[in-house]
Amino acid sequence: MSTFEKIYNFQQKIVRKIGRTIAPVVLGVVYVAAVVPTGILMKLVCRDRLALKKSNTQTYWKNIDEEENYEFQF
Repeated sequence: MSTFEKIYNFQQKIVRKIGRTIAPVVLGVVYVAAVVPTGILMKLVCRDRLALKKSNTQTYWKNIDEEENYEFQF
C-alpha cells in the first residue's frame, strides 16, 4: 500500500466520523428552525388542520356534499 493510499484511508475514516456526528446536529437544527416555529404558530392561531379537537362526536369522518361535481378535479 502506497503512502497516498494510507493518507487517503486515514482521511476517509476521519471524514466519516465527522459526518456521523455533524449530520444529526444539522438535521436537528433544521427541524427546530422550520418545524417547531410552524407548530407554535399554528397553536397560537388556533388552527386545527387535522380536526382532532372535535368533541361529542362518534366519528371523525367528514360528510361529503353529494351535489359537488367531481368530473374536473384536476
